[in-house]
Amino acid sequence: FRLGGARSVVQRGGLFIDGRNTRFEEERIGATASFSLPVFRRPDGSASVSLDYDFDYLRMLDDEYGDPDPNDILPRFPESDIKVAGVAARFSYSDIEGYPYTLGPQRGKTLSLSMRVDHPNVGSDFTGLNLDYRFHTYWRMPWGRTPVLSMRFNGGIRTGNRERIGQFTLGGVPQQDVVQSVLNNLRAGNTGYLRGYEFQAAVGTQMHLMNMEYRQELWNIEWGLATLPLYLRKIHWAGLFDMGNAFDGEFDPLD
Repeated sequence: FRLGGARSVVQRGGLFIDGRNTRFEEERIGATASFSLPVFRRPDGSASVSLDYDFDYLRMLDDEYGDPDPNDILPRFPESDIKVAGVAARFSYSDIEGYPYTLGPQRGKTLSLSMRVDHPNVGSDFTGLNLDYRFHTYWRMPWGRTPVLSMRFNGGIRTGNRERIGQFTLGGVPQQDVVQSVLNNLRAGNTGYLRGYEFQAAVGTQMHLMNMEYRQELWNIEWGLATLPLYLRKIHWAGLFDMGNAFDGEFDPLD
């Protein structure tokens, strides 16, 4: 059983003054209550279900809008002083197997499904439905000790009557500050992207994505120079294939 709360203040856009998109400060106060139950726990796999209740209150703190000029375009204000609340149910399963000296997981699969419903009966000012899925599987190839083929499918659908409905974005790997990434040990993930396209190239209330990867170790080095903070672990190569789209409207597999 878990209880949580948070408050944050962020800069957002969406306040249009004389046709100009102006940033403003938005405060978000949120609370979460959830519990999780194991369906089963075995050495070769596990599954669990969970139920969450989430509540968020959003309001505008300040903005640049003052007395209106009669010659200006009418201002358009973002949604503010609103309550967004919903109940979510989740299921997860995993039987992934991995080993210390291999390239990540070697065999098995993971599956997660989630559904969230926002409704005035649970304290929300809006109605909404979010459906999400993720399936990841690994096959260890019979040639060699390290070759692995993995496939990942994930996506979701979001709908509702809220003006600022959360949308999916899909595209290539975002630009990264290499120096800060090394200092803070941050790295871009190797899945979840549609490589070959600009970052956030596709946006919509529905998204489906497939990532396929084949990877194989070339050289297991495991060598460092005395106590210097430099260490060479291994060199490997990977072949990648991505296919997906984010869009509004109905799903068409040929689109």
